[in-house]
Amino acid sequence: MPSHPRRFIVAVSLIALLLVTVGAVVEAPTVSADRPKWEYRVAYYDLTQDTRMIAELNALGKEGWELVAVTMPKVQPGPLEVKPYYSVFLKRRR
Repeated sequence: MPSHPRRFIVAVSLIALLLVTVGAVVEAPTVSADRPKWEYRVAYYDLTQDTRMIAELNALGKEGWELVAVTMPKVQPGPLEVKPYYSVFLKRRR
């Protein structure tokens, strides 16, 4: 320990404060004005109408929509007949 413990403690405290401040500035997330903004769309298609689905998705692609996910619910056999369908998720830049 140095001969002046008070000065040592003050110096160490200032260094720690400086490191914390610099670390906060370096790690702070930056929000950029040129960051892309997206709009989203969900479409539903009957499994028996693949031709219609493909035609519509191609038309949406020409409008700038990008397909990002497709889901299909599992259909349980039972008294109510439910048509299985695709849920199609799309996005495009605003």
